[in-house]
Amino acid sequence: MKTKPFQTISLEDLDTATGGGGKAYTFSHDSKTDPATCFATADRVGKSYGLDLAGSGTDRQLVDSKSGEQAGSAYTERGNCHIYVN
Repeated sequence: MKTKPFQTISLEDLDTATGGGGKAYTFSHDSKTDPATCFATADRVGKSYGLDLAGSGTDRQLVDSKSGEQAGSAYTERGNCHIYVN
C-alpha cells in the first residue's frame, strides 16, 4: 500500500517534462486490411487534415499540402495497416 499521496501536476510541468518516449497522436488507426484499402483510407484521413499522401511501397508519409512538412505516416506490415497523424 502506498503511503505517499498522489502527486498532481500542472500544465507547466507538462511543458518541461522529458523522457518516456511516448507520443500522443492527433489521429491513430490500426487495423487488418490490404495495402490498397489502407492507403486509400490514409489518403482520405490525410485530406481531412490538409495533408497529402506521399511516397510509395509499404511505407508512406502524410505531408502538409502547403509547407511540405511531414505530419504523419501510413504503413503496412504483415497484413496490418497503421495510420498516424502527428
